Amino acid sequence: MKFIFLLALAASCFGAESLVSNFTFALCPGAFPGQLWVLARGDVSNGLTRVYVTGSGANLQVASFESVLFPKDVFGVQDEVFSSVTGEHRRSLLLRDGTTLLVQAFGLDENNASILPQGYIRVQGADAVEFPVSAAGLGVDAAAAWPTPLTVSMADVAFDRGGLVWCARGPWGLSLSPARATEWSDVAIGEGSAALLLNPKKALWDTLSEGDEVDTLSHLSIWALALDSVSGTFWAGSEKGLWKGNRDSSSVHKLKLGVSDSLRITGIWRSAAGQIFVESGVRSIVKGKSGSNTKTISSLWRSVDDGKTFTAVNLPYDSLDISVSSVAFLGDDAWLAVQGIENNWSGLLRINSKGPVAWADSLRLPDREDASNWIWGLDARVIDRDAFITGVSTFPLVSGMGLAVSTYGAGISVSADSGKTWRAILNQTPVKGGLAEVRTVPSVMRYGSGSAINYRLDQQSKVTIEVFGYEMRKVRTVVRNATRAADPIRSSNAREDYWDGRDDAGNYVTVGMYYVRVRDNHGHEAWGKAMWLGAAQ
Repeated sequence: MKFIFLLALAASCFGAESLVSNFTFALCPGAFPGQLWVLARGDVSNGLTRVYVTGSGANLQVASFESVLFPKDVFGVQDEVFSSVTGEHRRSLLLRDGTTLLVQAFGLDENNASILPQGYIRVQGADAVEFPVSAAGLGVDAAAAWPTPLTVSMADVAFDRGGLVWCARGPWGLSLSPARATEWSDVAIGEGSAALLLNPKKALWDTLSEGDEVDTLSHLSIWALALDSVSGTFWAGSEKGLWKGNRDSSSVHKLKLGVSDSLRITGIWRSAAGQIFVESGVRSIVKGKSGSNTKTISSLWRSVDDGKTFTAVNLPYDSLDISVSSVAFLGDDAWLAVQGIENNWSGLLRINSKGPVAWADSLRLPDREDASNWIWGLDARVIDRDAFITGVSTFPLVSGMGLAVSTYGAGISVSADSGKTWRAILNQTPVKGGLAEVRTVPSVMRYGSGSAINYRLDQQSKVTIEVFGYEMRKVRTVVRNATRAADPIRSSNAREDYWDGRDDAGNYVTVGMYYVRVRDNHGHEAWGKAMWLGAAQ
């Protein structure tokens, strides 16, 4: 007997002021130009926001936010997103296929941690012009969709033709279920079983019927998956190598990555043009001068011929603790959201046909000894404050495609010019009235944070922003007679109107209180203040 329980979602329109939370974890494109879906989980609520932006180049403006909330006891982001020591549990799922959005759902365990897989949350009608959309959450027990208990996180998902969903489930191989059905049926290649197990000796998929136990000695765990829904070709990442096959056949064959065909694969990302990135990672004991330590040994591989051949991506930084959260393909470039497993850095890795691209060269910005020139983050002005980058995605614009990143605490950032300039979008208390109040965010700052200078303009203006010390001596001109568009939502572009704690000579100012003056060409003037705590020693 099958049991299904439905999780009711509250659909609500927040108006034009809010993301569900500034703690965002994944993004995917909307159906129409300017639309972007964002997955968030905060202290108060978690759910999805559809962001609609207008404009082009460096003048992107937010037109609206529309949100769907998840139940309080069901989460679209698991607690292992920052703690897992290999990549397959560090990612958050957000996929769109036509009018359907799919989010992996997690419930709370006995320790109040959201790590128990609950199936999926589906949002249907995601391309609706008006909210609320038809939002329905689907949670399943073991018998409903899978023949075995959901004791491990579902690692990877891919949409097939007709809305079918393939799911990589670790020791339980691959499962196939329709995304739009009211129930998850037991559909798979051949026998109609709910699961396919990879048999490496026979190079075949074995079927797993309901009630059968998994033979882990004869079958490989599957942690990653990519699928070409048109040709039916798929790439499955196992605990011992990368395998390629076709959904209409039970046979598979093993691919080599470099000289090895037995690496533990933790992630696969494929573009429509046939560019593929594969991540491998395993915990291993590394011997050093101070003794032996357990490290995550990772590698990144790329194919430009749809998986026929792979070459190693020579990373310009420590590759022993890399994890790729997501990959966005934009033209000939790939943008990888990367994070350190055993350190606190994160950002984007931009890769073109020649390899990784340094931001200092691309943006003509000064490099710093304490920053990586290859990781696009705060220093490359992707984000406007020190925050952890969690994901990246493309999204449609009226002309071309845009880029967007999700962050842990700083909302999202969007770019309409292939990463040259970025616009930060996050929840802030709006500045009321015309140019009458200036807010610095954060108001207490030190090296690494900087401060966005926020104000409201009811009409396009030429703006001058200056910073003064306690004795009212001017120390910095941030911008002079700069054209700023009217902006009723967050009032300024944080990367254009941004103080990094330096004076006009490029030196950090002394510790103390500073005053910020904003003037426009219509005779208006407003003041704000910020406390500078000094540069890191």
